Amino acid sequence: MQTVQVPIWMWVKHSTWEPVAVSVPAGDVTVTAVARPQVAVWSMGDGAEVFCHGPGTPYSDRYSPKAGSPDCGYTYRHASVSSPGGAYTLSVRVVWIVQWHGAGRSGTMPGLVTAAHRQLAVGEVQAVATADGG
Repeated sequence: MQTVQVPIWMWVKHSTWEPVAVSVPAGDVTVTAVARPQVAVWSMGDGAEVFCHGPGTPYSDRYSPKAGSPDCGYTYRHASVSSPGGAYTLSVRVVWIVQWHGAGRSGTMPGLVTAAHRQLAVGEVQAVATADGG
């Protein structure tokens, strides 16, 4: 469970943030297309969106739990208890641009999107102080 007011780090696998190239021969012509990721759009489930122009930095224990991500993070302000199933639907859409060339022509095809999602419970942690210290 994620905790409100504690930064969450978001990233996609760095191997999925690499350009993808494909060449297809058709008779005397070969067409080559290269898809490059442009932006990761994270929908946080609470109405917020975060735009990250790289894969993000994976969290590691060497960072303080209070540290925010250097390049792709978010801090929830409200618990997800009132959301369906008690969790937010967290999703990421990676927007790609595809450039192609072949037979003396070339072009760009924007708008290719890959996506993934998961449920994320976000809760509150509350401390109670008592007079006897217990």
